[in-house]
Amino acid sequence: IGLAQVELLIRIDGVDPKLALDNTGTDFPSQQMAADIEIAMGKYKEAFDRMISLVRVADDETKKSARAHLLELFKLVDPADQVLIDARRALASALF
Repeated sequence: IGLAQVELLIRIDGVDPKLALDNTGTDFPSQQMAADIEIAMGKYKEAFDRMISLVRVADDETKKSARAHLLELFKLVDPADQVLIDARRALASALF
C-alpha cells in the first residue's frame, strides 16, 4: 500500500479538491483526478463508481486506461473491505 499511497499523493499534489470534484467532464483525465481526490478523502465507493461508470461508456483506449487506473486505486484499499469486493465485481461486469 505504501508505494501506491505515495503515487496518489504525488498525483494530487497542488490540486484543488473542490475544482476536481466539481468538474463534470467525462474525459479520462478529469475523472481520474476526481477519483484520486475521492480516494484520498476516503470516499472509496464514489471513486470506484466513478471509474467503473467510465469503463462502461468509454471507447476501447479510454476503457483500458480507466481499468488500469482503477486497478491502481484498488491497491489503496484493504482487500477485505466490502466496498472493494463489490467494486471488483462491478468492474468485471462492466468489462464483460
